[in-house]
Amino acid sequence: MSTTTVQDLQSKTWDELIELYPATMLDELRRLAAI
Repeated sequence: MSTTTVQDLQSKTWDELIELYPATMLDELRRLAAI
């Protein structure tokens, strides 16, 4: 998996992220996004 920056995450919708990342990673992404 390539390095993902905050800007990369913000440029995507949650629907796109759900398609791109496994559900287990989504929990981690949500935790990081909440910071």
